[in-house]
Amino acid sequence: MSTSRKVGVPESPKEQVIVSQEDLQRLEAWIEFFRKMSPRISVMLTRDDDFGGFMERSACALRSRKLINENYEIVDWPKEGEVAFVIRIDSSVPGSAVRTCNADDAYFFCFDDLAFGLLYFEWDGDPGNDNWAETYSLASYSDHAVSWEYIASRIAEKVSELEDRVPPL
Repeated sequence: MSTSRKVGVPESPKEQVIVSQEDLQRLEAWIEFFRKMSPRISVMLTRDDDFGGFMERSACALRSRKLINENYEIVDWPKEGEVAFVIRIDSSVPGSAVRTCNADDAYFFCFDDLAFGLLYFEWDGDPGNDNWAETYSLASYSDHAVSWEYIASRIAEKVSELEDRVPPL
């Protein structure tokens, strides 16, 4: 991790299957960090009742939004045990009684400092080089661009933009 860490941003956990006490504290610090950021943010944990269903619906939403052929593989899609938590952002206009969370308002935080937005997956092919891959992945992103710290900054920017919107008259 960077030594120029932003104040208040915890270090991401590193363990995967068995979470150490230290990593559990880091995980709890991250969840608290997001909960304090804005009431627009909801945190979905792997122990939540519908987490498995949410993961399936998210994979379907990704395929639908990106028009991914059913025969194509989504290479970096995490297994449930690899996900630490999911952040969802309410993108409704300020003052709205109905909460709205679109596909591009969901962010997955996985162990080993991997985080990404649902629609970050890109086709791995390159028609200019006659590379007609049948996979989608996060390979086009740098390690920094899919780090917990960077995605947290993107979420903060998005929440700020949403909260600064003026509701329609």
